[in-house]
Amino acid sequence: MDSAQLPFTIQDNLQEVLSLSQVLILSSPSYINASLLPFINAPTQSFLFSYLYHHFVNVRLKVDSTLVLALKNIIVNALAHRTHEHLLEEIQPLKVKAYGIDAILHKTIEVCIENMPMWPPLESTFEQNQQLILRFLDLILKSFFYDPINEQHFFWAPREPTDTQTALFTQETIRDRDGTILRLNPSGGITVLGICLVSSHTTTAKQADLLHLALLAKQIINVGDTTGILAIHVEGTRVMFYLCALIDNAMYPMLLIGQIDIPLSLIELLPTFFEQLDTMKRIIDTFQRFCVIRRSVQGTLMTGFSQDTTL
Repeated sequence: MDSAQLPFTIQDNLQEVLSLSQVLILSSPSYINASLLPFINAPTQSFLFSYLYHHFVNVRLKVDSTLVLALKNIIVNALAHRTHEHLLEEIQPLKVKAYGIDAILHKTIEVCIENMPMWPPLESTFEQNQQLILRFLDLILKSFFYDPINEQHFFWAPREPTDTQTALFTQETIRDRDGTILRLNPSGGITVLGICLVSSHTTTAKQADLLHLALLAKQIINVGDTTGILAIHVEGTRVMFYLCALIDNAMYPMLLIGQIDIPLSLIELLPTFFEQLDTMKRIIDTFQRFCVIRRSVQGTLMTGFSQDTTL
């Protein structure tokens, strides 16, 4: 790649800053704003996002079209019957036709059908709406990242100590928790593969929480044994998935790899979920490929970012 065609070079513009092990929060170019590091201009941010996104995310990955069509037909037909039982009777035989990540997504839809109301509530307070969002968020994230073969689990932990042990497992306190994706190692140890934070509705809290996620992900990579950390940031019904990874022992990009919206009823499931199935598959695929135990602490995740190399 000809460095003359690029808006910057690592050595000329960013070398000194990257040597400080900065975290670069990179969202979609349409969301570039002052929350990103100010010394990187918009063209540079756009290039970094595009370059890293195409490295980490398999943009050609799609859910099998036959499975998508079958699921759509089942839900459209079953909604006419207005019963959960009809939906479950129709969707369960499809298990044998879904494999790998497609099977994970099929299971996620099945879990949603089992637990979601047919219609959204006519009237609800902010707190009630938040509880509904977090209930389904819990179901979706646990379906995405549960891997019994590798002892991998998603669970919530309270941000502040509680007086009762049972509070850890109640839906009422879930809004005050952080989520974690953990893998239990055969040796008895625990590896952190992902972290989740639910923000309040204030803009200031959202920005502070995103920065907190970035710094925490960087710290986990530094002291842990993983090549990358999945950082999940929840704002209302929108869930944003970031990959934080170490590149050449200097650069920690926290890259937005995808975002989804949480449906609150079965009526919303079809237009919301099925438009996002490919995005979900790419998120899970990126997590499975890059949030793994690294083979060598000294190894790098990506080439082309050394001190003497321009992009």
